[in-house]
Amino acid sequence: MIYQQTFPSPLLQPFIVRYYQVNGIGSEADPYLECTLPNGYTSLVFHFEEKIKVSNVRYDGDAIPHFYIFGKYTAPIFVRHTFGKADVFGVIFKPAAFYHFFDAPQQELTDQLVDVKDGLGKEMDEALDRMYRPPELEHRKTVLETFFLKRLAGKDICENVVDASLAEILHRQGNLKVQDLAKRFRVTRQHLNRLFLQRIGLNVKDYSRTIRFNAALRALTTDRYTDLMQAVADFGYCDESHLIKDFHHFTGGRPSDFLGKENALAKFLMGGGWDVPFLQ
Repeated sequence: MIYQQTFPSPLLQPFIVRYYQVNGIGSEADPYLECTLPNGYTSLVFHFEEKIKVSNVRYDGDAIPHFYIFGKYTAPIFVRHTFGKADVFGVIFKPAAFYHFFDAPQQELTDQLVDVKDGLGKEMDEALDRMYRPPELEHRKTVLETFFLKRLAGKDICENVVDASLAEILHRQGNLKVQDLAKRFRVTRQHLNRLFLQRIGLNVKDYSRTIRFNAALRALTTDRYTDLMQAVADFGYCDESHLIKDFHHFTGGRPSDFLGKENALAKFLMGGGWDVPFLQ
């Protein structure tokens, strides 16, 4: 598979982490199978060729739609392209940013796939038609950015306690207590959790846990880390067993099960020089 990425224009940098595209050919004898892990981000995913099979998500339809909103998820997702050409385009939104484009409570998206037309309206139809041809990454980015800027027009967007709390969580790589965060921003723990559920889809503890694990996993995939105990110490885990527990929770297996496999898509999306812990 061929993996590409590009970054948002300046006006959309406060909202979007990046765009990516995956292209290749799969077959029934050699299907394309990938694992993506919980990350604390919301995505739009566009499959322009064959439909796919996705496990570990709650979806009410008979088949996964070609184009969908991928809310915050709490377990590993396994994607299988059974045969044919893979042409996948994705948009990764910064924490809490998707709320500005889809202003329903974000917990409605947690562990869900939502047809992009249902979530973003009929005005998405024209954008989708234009994204088919030409199929280049930069062209698709330009089409979607025009759509996104129209959605933002006239909205009063200002920083609030959720944005400030997110900045602190990302800076501390998830290694902090909810009560300390609430005290710092002079709100109750319960109120902060309600705000997080509405804007992000996860409560503060679950979101912080996701960010901390992603930070540890990024470190463990580099040459600087040779064993789990280094990550335990650097990322504030009580002991090795707690980190292993998070591996089971977020990847569905032991550390060696994930670190010892190729997992090309996950590692591609984990890279890119982000200034925040990230794994799509």
